[in-house]
Amino acid sequence: MNNGYENRWKKLADFFSSEENAEFIHDDCIISEEDKDVFDIIKGIKLKCDQEQCNNIKNDIQSKMYDKMFSLPEECLRTSKKFPRLNSLISIVASLLLIITVASVIYFAGNRQSIETISPVTFTSINSPSKVILPDSSSVILNAGSSVTYYPGDFNKTDRKISLIGEALFDIHRDEKKAFIVSSGNIKIKVLGTKFNVRDYSDEKNLIVSLISGSVKIDTDEDKTICRLEPLSEAVLNKKDNSMEIIPFDPVNVAGWSNGELRFRQSTVYDLCKALERRFRCSVIIKNKKINNRIVTGRFTDNESLTDILDILKISFDINYKIEENIITIY
Repeated sequence: MNNGYENRWKKLADFFSSEENAEFIHDDCIISEEDKDVFDIIKGIKLKCDQEQCNNIKNDIQSKMYDKMFSLPEECLRTSKKFPRLNSLISIVASLLLIITVASVIYFAGNRQSIETISPVTFTSINSPSKVILPDSSSVILNAGSSVTYYPGDFNKTDRKISLIGEALFDIHRDEKKAFIVSSGNIKIKVLGTKFNVRDYSDEKNLIVSLISGSVKIDTDEDKTICRLEPLSEAVLNKKDNSMEIIPFDPVNVAGWSNGELRFRQSTVYDLCKALERRFRCSVIIKNKKINNRIVTGRFTDNESLTDILDILKISFDINYKIEENIITIY
């Protein structure tokens, strides 16, 4: 990448990192809805590729992307104090670099099949729901602190395998010949085309598979079938003793997080605090251990701040809290 591109990129980065906010004021400069979808998809992509061939492709794509980015007139940008999501915009600009390496592996296959096969693609959502479109047109919405990984060289050949950490809402494109397989913990969830939610955070005792429509089969790692789910039923697997319970559920309660909500149904205060850690990227220390297993049922919207939620807990459970930087202590 030549110095011209580097200087332009630095100029844009300096502009967005200034103390003043920015807004697009010219119609030609507004990012299209399609571009916004692309930005959402590429947020948090992590992929390592040290191959020389990939790096050459990366440099070529960078130049083309920079040409497109900087084709807008400079007067399209001006300073303002009315831009509410500057941090999000900076994050999007930064994440734009990440698609380069991914594109070099996924879309320029040719004689790089071995690279595709051994290099996994990982999508990660940091602190808010993020949507991912897979190569087979299936969609995945990742909850905060969650990630999915697949191998582009193998995906959608004989089957569609993907692994999950955390929680995700899957809407699977139907393909009778290629099963969609989600690996999470020590189970595999096999489907052809359906919509379901999987929740498997390492700090929670249960792994929960909730079927919204279609059908799913849950297997062990050894391909032994555990159960088959009917729509609007969910399997709750205890990760400690491997016991399982199948119960009905309300899709609104299960998938509300995909719209930015925090919903709790017969959850413990401990689980609620873990959800706050993921959402607000903070640490919660519960000094008052007596409230760990207190039951919480409620709904918080995306408009409520961390302080708003803690104030509600303070009133509901007669507790106090203090915030020091990103550490919350409840006592």
